[in-house]
Amino acid sequence: MKNISIENNDLQDPSRFIHGYKVMVELNNGQLNRYDVVTRHPAASLADLNRDEGDAVSIVVSSPEKDKMLIIKEYRPPINGYVWAFPAGLIDAEDVSFEQAARRELKEETGYDVMHVDDVLRATYTSPGMTNETVAFVYVTADPEQFDAHQHLEDSEDIEVRWVTRGQAREILEGSDSIDQRMALVLHEFIEE
Repeated sequence: MKNISIENNDLQDPSRFIHGYKVMVELNNGQLNRYDVVTRHPAASLADLNRDEGDAVSIVVSSPEKDKMLIIKEYRPPINGYVWAFPAGLIDAEDVSFEQAARRELKEETGYDVMHVDDVLRATYTSPGMTNETVAFVYVTADPEQFDAHQHLEDSEDIEVRWVTRGQAREILEGSDSIDQRMALVLHEFIEE
């Protein structure tokens, strides 16, 4: 298979956060298929669809004793409801690294400061059947007892912050609340440790 064309398919009132395109793909049998693609950045050509530099960070926060993880419950319009997830956010032009973006986003969304960065995973595709968005995982340690943790949310954000133990994480995974897939995978590993 190979992509053979790309055409702008933006909404009538486009957003600065996403762009839509129609991509025509020639299958191995010669048949043409249309795919709708959502991107974080404008794509002037098919080459622009191949992105690996990172659009966003997902921040996995552990306590110093590694017995608690910090999660958030955030309202997300695409699902018309709240979802449990890790703190996350887009990489700004001023961010020189995934670590810097993670520190900034964690402070904004939760009020917590990073004690130290434990690991950084390269940016990978989140849902390549629909988007070329890439997200880097940044693993950090923060202090659940930080006394001055105050969120700095944008007007459009509605975020609840919660530290969970392994037992509480299991309850969330087994419950009926909506859960971000990335968080579910990491929490599953956390409760199995």
